[in-house]
Parts: sequence; C-alpha cells; structure tokens
Amino acid sequence: TLVEGDDEIKVVGRGRGDRVSDPGISHVKADTTPPVAEIVSATPSAAVPLRGVVTVAARMNEAGLLSADAISPDGRVVSIGSRRVMSNVETAFTWNGLFPGGVSTPEGEYQVRVSGVDIVGNRGADSPAGFARFTVDRTGPTLTRLRAEPSIFSPNEDGDADITRFRFALDDAGSTGVFLTAVLRTTNGGNVRWMAQGEKRELGDVSFAWDGKDETGLFVGDARYVLEITAIDSAGNQSRATTPVVVDREGFRPVGDFTLSTRYISPNEDGVNDEVAIRYVVESSARIRIRIKDETGLVVANLVDSEKSVGTNVVVWNGKVSGVPVADGRYDVEV
Repeated sequence: TLVEGDDEIKVVGRGRGDRVSDPGISHVKADTTPPVAEIVSATPSAAVPLRGVVTVAARMNEAGLLSADAISPDGRVVSIGSRRVMSNVETAFTWNGLFPGGVSTPEGEYQVRVSGVDIVGNRGADSPAGFARFTVDRTGPTLTRLRAEPSIFSPNEDGDADITRFRFALDDAGSTGVFLTAVLRTTNGGNVRWMAQGEKRELGDVSFAWDGKDETGLFVGDARYVLEITAIDSAGNQSRATTPVVVDREGFRPVGDFTLSTRYISPNEDGVNDEVAIRYVVESSARIRIRIKDETGLVVANLVDSEKSVGTNVVVWNGKVSGVPVADGRYDVEV
C-alpha cells in the first residue's frame, strides 16, 4: 500500500551476464483523502419558507462528481442532480419541490445535501457545511374572527360611536409575521380608504380604527361599506377576508318605498288573488332580506337574502311553502 503523496515506480531488467538495463521510471500519486463538498448559498434562505423551488450553489475542494439530494421530513431522499466539477468551482442545483413523477411534496422542513466523489473514487463524508435547511409552505395565513365593533356607527363628532374598530386574529404556521393590505370599499367595489398597504404585522390580534372618513379626509355618506383584508406570508401564500360596516348618522334606511299589491291572497290556484307582489325600492346598496312570518313570529318563507344595488325590485309570494299552501291566517312581510 502506497503512502499518500508522490511515489516513484522504477522498472529494472537484467539480461545475460547480469547486465542491467537502464531503469524505466514512472510517477504515480497515491490519494486516499475524501473530498469535501459544501453549500455556498441557498435561495431562499432557511428563514424564508417557499412554495416549491429551491436553488443551492455548491462546490468541492477537488475535481470530481458533485451531487445534490433533497431529504423530506419523513426521510425520503430525492436526487436533485449531479455535476462534474473542477476544484473549488461553484455550480448551481435547482429543485422544483416535487417527488419523482411530479408528485407534490408535503409541507414541512426539508434539507438539501451535497456530497462528492473525487476523480480517483474517494467518497466524501457528510459534513455540516454540506447541508442547507428550508421549509415548504403552501398554506396561506389564517384570518379569523374578523368583525367591526360596532358594526353600525355614526361618525358625526358628537362623541357617541364616532369610530369603529376592525378586529381579527392573524396566524400562519410558516412564519412569525405577514404582510397586510386592508381597503374599505363601497358595496359596488369602489375604493374608499386604505387602512394598510403591505404593512408587516406580527401574528396575533390585529385591529384598525376607522373614523368614517375617506382617503381625502372627508366624511363618507351613510351607507354600507366592506373592509377587505389580504394577508401574504413570507412564502407568497395569500388569504382574503371581508366584513361589512354601516355608517348611519340619521337612521340608515337602505329600503325606501315598500308596498304590497294586495293585502289578501287565496292561494288555491283559481286565478284570483293567488299571490302577492312585494315591491321595494333600494335607496342605498345593501344586503336585503325579505321574510314571511306567521302570527307567532315563525319564519315560514325566505324570499330575498342577497346584495341589491340601488333601484326598484319586485318579489312574488304565492302563499306556499315547498309547494304546499300555508294555513289561513295573518302573515307579516318583514324587510
């Protein structure tokens, strides 16, 4: 066994009469030292979760074959690739976050491992410098308990219910904070006021106060408005949530004129007073609910429960529930 380093092999031939020929000399290098592979950089870094693509730059201190593998949280190893490299020359490996066959990887903490084999076959051992950690995160932040307190307020500077506060809980398993965008809109989608624009917020309870003014500092009109919140985590996953709020200084009345075509119906399909037409005028865009109640207050029919824009609407009730005429009696139309 040769000692590591440069050695000399000498070949000598002897002929008749013990004559010695000129020696033939060759040099050989004995190499038993394994190479060292290391990761120079990883994108994204361990502090930034990703949704599926990671790139690492690596190098080896000897020429040879440099390989990269991804190791899943449950220990499965996925080959990212191999490159023939020169000594101390960086090379990049990119993984798309999929298992063989295009199977999506589960969320969790992963490792990228680089290792090498030099040109004479020495295989490098794993070392801390040859590993990088990253997290696969495809789940957006959670926005819970979003509400306006109070949900109806009167910003008229009389000291009573002049401000409402939007409250919600923010959580995300993959990061310590998220970026928030919050905008108040009319029910038709027009922007009224930006409450947050890409601000980073810590996880936990969050709130915004609104004084009833628009982006120019003027008070908005009495109407129903909607706060839309978008939360983006460090991996780029998004979540959205909305909640309504009503500005009411003089008694908010989204429905103005409200009439019935008749006060008496006889739903017996004889063609005479078989139904009642309920006509109502929406004066301010709102969610309108119209229900029929019996004398005990029990709801027997839901006729309308949806967003309505400004204008005149008509809904008809035929005096039936699930195709069966209701019992004779007095009924209320509730708007």
